[in-house]
Amino acid sequence: MAEAGKVSLSTYGHYVRSERPPDFMAGANWYRAGVDVLYVITGERLQMQLSADDQELLKRYHAAPLAVKAAVLSALTVGPTVNAVKQSVEGDVGQQVRGGNITNAARTSFNFGKKEKKP
Repeated sequence: MAEAGKVSLSTYGHYVRSERPPDFMAGANWYRAGVDVLYVITGERLQMQLSADDQELLKRYHAAPLAVKAAVLSALTVGPTVNAVKQSVEGDVGQQVRGGNITNAARTSFNFGKKEKKP
């Protein structure tokens, strides 16, 4: 925790023994490291307000067998991604590729042929 808060072990020891309260920077550093700072300070967790629909969905999801959970996650992640990479191949000579990297998980084939010259 001292390392995550970017404080010395001595300073962290003062915090643990309640000899001095943590400063804001240590709290901010702990938050960035994934620590629930509200819980550390107050002993209480932040309660998020979920809609009735969200509560029902979570209740059913938590009670579902692993196979059903896998099917639900699969169904919710199907389809194009918002930031899908687009590429275009252009030009008669050397063909220029514009765009980002694409990783193909499925089997992919590329066919290259010479362009037929018109008589």
